[in-house]
Amino acid sequence: MDFNDTLQKLDSQGIYLWGWAGQLNTGDDVFLAVVTHHLRKAFPNAEFFMDQDISQCTAEICGVRTAFNPTRSFPFQNRLQRSAFRKQCEALVLIGGSLFTSTESVQLLAND
Repeated sequence: MDFNDTLQKLDSQGIYLWGWAGQLNTGDDVFLAVVTHHLRKAFPNAEFFMDQDISQCTAEICGVRTAFNPTRSFPFQNRLQRSAFRKQCEALVLIGGSLFTSTESVQLLAND
């Protein structure tokens, strides 16, 4: 598969966004808006996913689906939903600030 095939597949599937967006941090939420805006220009048909949105409005404003819903949760729901969304995705994009190094973030996601 060449690079153009990969880009076509990415446009028809999804992009998982990993960072502190949706955590009531204005800077990271603005960064999410900018990243999704530019990715939508490149991949207009792709769906976007992220872990959670504590504000319950950031994801809606940016058109991103969330894995974790704080109003209805059960044990392991976040991990199961994140896993289901990641299977739909062709790419993982690290966005915003993180308390983890990129290696630790990838290991944390891989452990799911």
